[in-house]
Amino acid sequence: MKTILLSLCLTITFFCNAQDASNDATWEETIDFIKKYKDEVNEYGVRNQESQEKIINIEFSNSTMTINIDPDEYFWGHREADYTYTSLYAESIIIDLKNLKNISYTTKYSGIYLYTHNDDVTFKNVRKNFRNNNNYEPYYSFRNIDDQKYDDVRIFIDGDEMSNRIAKAFQHLAYLATKKREEERKASGDKF
Repeated sequence: MKTILLSLCLTITFFCNAQDASNDATWEETIDFIKKYKDEVNEYGVRNQESQEKIINIEFSNSTMTINIDPDEYFWGHREADYTYTSLYAESIIIDLKNLKNISYTTKYSGIYLYTHNDDVTFKNVRKNFRNNNNYEPYYSFRNIDDQKYDDVRIFIDGDEMSNRIAKAFQHLAYLATKKREEERKASGDKF
């Protein structure tokens, strides 16, 4: 009887202390996983309902993820009150992964929202179209404007299983980023 109780206690203790291996991944291992499956990201990512950008490729450098997009596809569009249409175009989206705060994931569209602190999603080399009213014939032309900063970006993954796995990797990366920021804060000597 004692043997049975002892083996039961050891079994319960073993399973209660077991850890999920996916939670043990380091920063580098998590980035490597995302790099490995970056080609699963759908060719078209959407900023809002009236816009979409075509993804050319995704690159990683240290703690930065760069999404190179087609500069001829708009990432933001808006219809003005006078029925003119304003669009913004960019060459790349740069995300500082050290400032990744949280993610939101929906299986409905396999969309993963990446949220950052301090508007650390930057659309680089931005151009804006604007309407000219010369010679009684309106036409649109482009003007370079400042880089646009946001606190989020949405990416789409083909397939529910893969989108779920990549969403979990980004969620783990957000957790690790929070830990890194806390360690940096403690190392600086700041209390707040």
